[in-house]
Amino acid sequence: MYLRSTTAKSARFGAQTTDEQGIAVLLLVVTLGLVAVAVIYFIAADSYSVNVPEVTARQQKYLAQAVQKLNRYYRANAWALSQGSTFPVSSKSLLTQADIIPEYNVQVCISNRKTFGTYQIPYYDIWIYTPSRGGGNEPTCSDGNFVANGAQASTLYSGEEAQSALLSNTENQLNRLGTLLVQGAAAAVQGGASHDEDVDYFLSQQCSPNGSGNIACAGSWSDTSGAGLSSLIGSAAAFEINAWGQPIQYSNESPNADDAQPPYTISLRTELPGGQYLQETFDQPDS
Repeated sequence: MYLRSTTAKSARFGAQTTDEQGIAVLLLVVTLGLVAVAVIYFIAADSYSVNVPEVTARQQKYLAQAVQKLNRYYRANAWALSQGSTFPVSSKSLLTQADIIPEYNVQVCISNRKTFGTYQIPYYDIWIYTPSRGGGNEPTCSDGNFVANGAQASTLYSGEEAQSALLSNTENQLNRLGTLLVQGAAAAVQGGASHDEDVDYFLSQQCSPNGSGNIACAGSWSDTSGAGLSSLIGSAAAFEINAWGQPIQYSNESPNADDAQPPYTISLRTELPGGQYLQETFDQPDS
């Protein structure tokens, strides 16, 4: 009688069972891996959503401090920065010279030359910004124009702020100097023996027989430094240079007491960035 062997069949069955188990394990591993990736992605996304406002706030604080440093730097160097038709310092050098430590991949965009006011004083706008964190268009700086697009943080510093403050300081200087000279002349007039209206207290006797005091002759514009203005106003050291560090000048010979009737005058002027002059004339008070 012929007997059929079941050994081979059992072996084949066992092999199939092992393969199926392996596939099941593999599927389980893949599934767990996908779940792990999903969990990690969720955690990362959640962390990103929490950290973005915090990071942005830190960057905005950093940029605000950078603007303060830019203002100090611009005011200290405003005259040099006003020379020429383009900003004379590179973006990288500007950060270094302004003592701004580069962080957050900070970038700089500098405008073309601009002017403001009656005297057409030049200045530049300076944008500082941090690039996009992704998912948006990068900021652009083209031909002196800045577009923030997807910048993480950005801010503008305008050199007009520094230039306006320096102009105001210089206007105050000239007004104050003129006022002191007028007050000094008034005191001299009242203190004179004859109160003679033909005495020019803005002019030295070395310039004119009718002059009085020690202010040097200046038929053309001359620097106030060493001019003898202290004979009328006391210390004149604060009135030798303007807020940009440029000389303050005076003229006191045209007209004078020899060839004109009072009031006699003294004129003051000083150069501004851009080449124009701030100028004022003050009259000697009546006797």
